[in-house]
Amino acid sequence: MRYVKVLILALFFFLCLVFLFQNQNVLSQKLTLELNLLAIPKMTSIELPFYFIILVSFLAGCVMALNTVWLISDTANALMAFPNLIGILLLSPKIVQIIREEVQKDPSFKF
Repeated sequence: MRYVKVLILALFFFLCLVFLFQNQNVLSQKLTLELNLLAIPKMTSIELPFYFIILVSFLAGCVMALNTVWLISDTANALMAFPNLIGILLLSPKIVQIIREEVQKDPSFKF
Protein backbone atom coordinates (compact mmCIF):
# COMPACT_ATOMS: atom_id res chain seq x y z
CA MET A 1 0.00 0.00 0.00
CA ARG A 2 2.91 2.31 0.74
CA TYR A 3 4.18 1.89 -2.81
CA VAL A 4 0.81 2.91 -4.21
CA LYS A 5 0.87 6.11 -2.16
CA VAL A 6 4.39 6.92 -3.35
CA LEU A 7 3.37 6.20 -6.94
CA ILE A 8 0.33 8.49 -6.67
CA LEU A 9 2.46 11.25 -5.13
CA ALA A 10 5.07 10.90 -7.90
CA LEU A 11 2.32 11.01 -10.53
CA PHE A 12 0.84 14.13 -8.95
CA PHE A 13 4.28 15.77 -8.87
CA PHE A 14 4.84 14.86 -12.53
CA LEU A 15 1.45 16.30 -13.53
CA CYS A 16 2.23 19.52 -11.66
CA LEU A 17 5.52 19.82 -13.53
CA VAL A 18 3.77 19.20 -16.86
CA PHE A 19 1.18 21.86 -15.99
CA LEU A 20 3.85 24.40 -15.09
CA PHE A 21 5.90 23.59 -18.20
CA GLN A 22 2.97 23.70 -20.64
CA ASN A 23 1.64 26.99 -19.27
CA GLN A 24 4.99 28.70 -18.99
CA ASN A 25 4.02 31.70 -21.13
CA VAL A 26 0.84 32.39 -19.21
CA LEU A 27 2.33 31.76 -15.80
CA SER A 28 5.33 34.02 -16.41
CA GLN A 29 3.07 37.06 -16.84
CA LYS A 30 3.19 39.59 -14.04
CA LEU A 31 0.32 39.97 -11.60
CA THR A 32 -0.29 43.17 -9.65
CA LEU A 33 -2.77 43.08 -6.80
CA GLU A 34 -4.74 46.26 -6.22
CA LEU A 35 -6.96 47.42 -3.36
CA ASN A 36 -9.15 50.40 -4.16
CA LEU A 37 -11.79 51.12 -1.52
CA LEU A 38 -13.93 54.20 -0.98
CA ALA A 39 -12.02 56.37 1.49
CA ILE A 40 -8.72 54.48 1.59
CA PRO A 41 -5.99 55.55 -0.82
CA LYS A 42 -5.33 53.12 -3.64
CA MET A 43 -2.79 50.43 -2.70
CA THR A 44 -0.94 48.21 -5.18
CA SER A 45 1.46 45.36 -4.67
CA ILE A 46 4.71 44.71 -6.42
CA GLU A 47 4.52 42.78 -9.67
CA LEU A 48 4.64 39.06 -8.99
CA PRO A 49 4.74 36.29 -11.59
CA PHE A 50 2.06 33.62 -11.35
CA TYR A 51 4.82 31.06 -10.83
CA PHE A 52 5.73 32.70 -7.54
CA ILE A 53 2.13 32.67 -6.31
CA ILE A 54 1.66 29.00 -7.24
CA LEU A 55 4.92 27.94 -5.59
CA VAL A 56 4.11 29.89 -2.41
CA SER A 57 0.68 28.22 -2.36
CA PHE A 58 2.27 24.77 -2.70
CA LEU A 59 4.77 25.49 0.05
CA ALA A 60 2.13 26.94 2.37
CA GLY A 61 -0.08 23.92 1.80
CA CYS A 62 2.80 21.59 2.62
CA VAL A 63 3.70 23.15 5.95
CA MET A 64 0.25 24.07 7.28
CA ALA A 65 -2.01 21.73 9.17
CA LEU A 66 -4.87 20.23 7.17
CA ASN A 67 -7.49 21.95 9.33
CA THR A 68 -5.91 25.32 8.59
CA VAL A 69 -5.91 24.66 4.85
CA TRP A 70 -9.59 23.72 4.93
CA LEU A 71 -10.39 26.78 7.05
CA ILE A 72 -8.70 29.06 4.51
CA SER A 73 -10.53 27.30 1.68
CA ASP A 74 -13.91 27.62 3.39
CA THR A 75 -13.25 31.28 4.18
CA ALA A 76 -12.34 32.01 0.55
CA ASN A 77 -15.52 30.30 -0.66
CA ALA A 78 -17.62 32.28 1.81
CA LEU A 79 -16.01 35.55 0.71
CA MET A 80 -16.87 34.70 -2.90
CA ALA A 81 -20.47 33.87 -1.96
CA PHE A 82 -21.25 37.11 -0.11
CA PRO A 83 -21.36 39.41 -3.18
CA ASN A 84 -23.57 36.89 -4.95
CA LEU A 85 -25.98 36.72 -2.02
CA ILE A 86 -26.14 40.51 -1.83
CA GLY A 87 -26.84 40.67 -5.58
CA ILE A 88 -29.59 38.07 -5.30
CA LEU A 89 -31.23 39.96 -2.44
CA LEU A 90 -31.05 43.28 -4.29
CA LEU A 91 -32.36 41.81 -7.55
CA SER A 92 -35.12 39.63 -6.03
CA PRO A 93 -37.89 42.26 -6.52
CA LYS A 94 -36.97 42.49 -10.21
CA ILE A 95 -36.95 38.70 -10.53
CA VAL A 96 -40.40 38.46 -8.93
CA GLN A 97 -41.68 41.14 -11.31
CA ILE A 98 -40.33 39.30 -14.36
CA ILE A 99 -41.80 35.99 -13.16
CA ARG A 100 -45.23 37.58 -12.64
CA GLU A 101 -45.13 39.08 -16.14
CA GLU A 102 -44.22 35.73 -17.68
CA VAL A 103 -46.95 33.93 -15.71
CA GLN A 104 -49.54 36.43 -16.96
CA LYS A 105 -48.38 35.92 -20.55
CA ASP A 106 -48.64 32.12 -20.38
CA PRO A 107 -52.02 30.95 -19.03
CA SER A 108 -50.93 27.30 -18.98
CA PHE A 109 -48.43 28.03 -16.18
CA LYS A 110 -49.55 26.54 -12.85
CA PHE A 111 -47.92 26.48 -9.44
